[in-house]
Amino acid sequence: MRKTRAVGLTALAATAVLVLGACSTAQPSTSASSSAAPAESAGESSSSGGSSDNTTFVRPKVDSSANVTVAVEEPPHDYNNNTGAANNFSNSLVTSLTQPSPFFTTDKLELQVDGDLMASIEQTSTSPQTVVYKINPKAVWSDGTPVSCKDFYLQWLAANSKATTPGEGGAAVPSFDPASTTGYDQMEAPTCSDNGATVTTVYTTPFADWKGSFSGNSPMLPAHLVEKISGIPDITTIKADDTSPEVAKAAEAYTKDFAGFNKAYTLSAGPYILDTATDEQTVLVRNPKWWGNPGGPESITLVTNADGQSQVQALQNQEVQVIQPQPNGALAQQLRTSSNVAFNAYPGQTYEHIDFNMGLPLFQGDDGLALRKAFFQCVDRTDIIDKLVADVNPDTKPLGNFQFLSSESDYVDHYTDYQTANIDAAKQTMEAAGWVLGADGVYAKDGKRAEFRLGHKVIDTRAKVSQLVNGSCGKAGIKVNDDQDAQFNATRLPASDFDTALFAWVGTPFKSSATGNYTTGGGSNYNKYSNPKVDTLFGQANVELDPAKRVELLNEMDKVMAEDYASLPLYQFSDMVAQSTAITPTLSYLGSGGGALWNAFEWVYKQ
Repeated sequence: MRKTRAVGLTALAATAVLVLGACSTAQPSTSASSSAAPAESAGESSSSGGSSDNTTFVRPKVDSSANVTVAVEEPPHDYNNNTGAANNFSNSLVTSLTQPSPFFTTDKLELQVDGDLMASIEQTSTSPQTVVYKINPKAVWSDGTPVSCKDFYLQWLAANSKATTPGEGGAAVPSFDPASTTGYDQMEAPTCSDNGATVTTVYTTPFADWKGSFSGNSPMLPAHLVEKISGIPDITTIKADDTSPEVAKAAEAYTKDFAGFNKAYTLSAGPYILDTATDEQTVLVRNPKWWGNPGGPESITLVTNADGQSQVQALQNQEVQVIQPQPNGALAQQLRTSSNVAFNAYPGQTYEHIDFNMGLPLFQGDDGLALRKAFFQCVDRTDIIDKLVADVNPDTKPLGNFQFLSSESDYVDHYTDYQTANIDAAKQTMEAAGWVLGADGVYAKDGKRAEFRLGHKVIDTRAKVSQLVNGSCGKAGIKVNDDQDAQFNATRLPASDFDTALFAWVGTPFKSSATGNYTTGGGSNYNKYSNPKVDTLFGQANVELDPAKRVELLNEMDKVMAEDYASLPLYQFSDMVAQSTAITPTLSYLGSGGGALWNAFEWVYKQ
């Protein structure tokens, strides 16, 4: 359910894409505060999300321990999580522990300079906005190559390159397939100095979420490997408007060679490195070239298990030590009463929603608008929560905003008219638009039937949501057919191969991270939604450094989206994490950082 696309992971962009996501009131890990120290030069804070404290995070020294096995619902698919085709929460299970980001995000969505990777980060000017990154001279990739300005440059080039390749139907698409270009499209080419140890970025227009550049859900990849594969001596000589064959080779390396988990390309600049990866099991081991404090577990094994009940049993039997299943009331009750198990459930950053594929004729024009509005009116979001979510967190309410979660102070509910089903109103909406109720109980008009598929991953909770939606909307003459597919998030969703889609985005501190999800032609805009006003408002918000004005713009944009009836938010997940009591510390959950694995480097397993 989780696609580290909003986050989406989601679920989490040219700054930090939302990752596709897939949930509790616990004591969070205290590592972020215990290992944080004042930064030498973290720079002045802007209106980016997260903490404004200029603090540095250094991974703490912990006791060495044995392998920890974690049950995950979906195996990681790609080592490059920054392309529109690959971006997925499951990939962040690996990338959060292996790929470098200048800023470290805690489970409280606090942004702290990664003190293991960076010597300093300083915003030296606001006119033009200029940020200088100085890389820790000890930082190296697992093949011994220093982390350098080239790695920053590759990230910028991938977002800005004008090189294209033929896409579906022969239309030209960006060769690097960036999941989002937000922020990078406002940034001049990074300038490298000090033999690549210093990176200077200048923004042509102010960028509120500058701390998300090169960080969050879009960590950096080894540029020297792209150079080696493509034959380019120096990636920093490639300009954004270069469309030569050499650039095509670089783009192919970026999108193809880092796809999957080829050990020749899965270099690490984090505390762990990929050892093996199959659909059934992924193993991370300590990175021998890591220069910081070594991770606690000697290895971390991810075993694929999509069945929540089976995950609970495996934890009870100590076959696994950590699970992070979908929110499920029955499972929550079992975990609360299991011996040798610590269970946590708390409001998270992942939010469930249903998207219409706006590229389909059925949902276009006035007829499509009426069908979409009637669907909003017939879905009973309160009933869904009461039956499927309340046992996990009884305080859960229908979500009313795509930009701000209900736990955020700037949240405004723009979907308050659709809390419960209003079958009569749905029918009136359909009939006012000329739809006619057939003898089979389904509306039809001009050869079209009010019937479509609701696609989703093979997840029990989602299957039940689909059943409840069909049961409710069926009373309003709208037939919704369940469309389960184990590969839905991984393949069909990015290809827009659905009628409607039930999935989740994972939020991040960076509101600009959702730009690619909702703006015209965005790399993560799977439902092909387009509204020029939304594009304009999002663009204005991304350059607005006044926090209050930015909030106003984002809420205005969300209201416009609500009036288009293109996406229906359901509810904010309560993240569920359960662990063996032999594991310390008490685990928490960061949707944009690999879920419970966001701080796996400090776990200690005392068998």
